[in-house]
Amino acid sequence: YKAALARFPDAVPLRLGLAQTYFQLGKNGPALVVVEELVKLPDPPAAVALLHARLLERAGDVDRAVRRYKEAVALE
Repeated sequence: YKAALARFPDAVPLRLGLAQTYFQLGKNGPALVVVEELVKLPDPPAAVALLHARLLERAGDVDRAVRRYKEAVALE
C-alpha cells in the first residue's frame, strides 16, 4: 500500500486498504491516523465509518463507536 500510495496519494481505496491492514495487525494508532483523514473527505465510503467505529470500540469509546456504526449503516 505504501508503494502504491507514493504514486497515487489521493486514492481513497488505497488509503482505506492501508488503514484496514494496520487495523488487522493491531496497529490502532496508525490506522486511526489514516481513518481520521478519510472521514474528513466530502463523501467518505461507508467502510471508512465502519472501520472508524471499530477503532473507537477498541479504544473503549463505545458511545462514539455506536454513533459511527449507525452512520456507516446509513451510508451503506
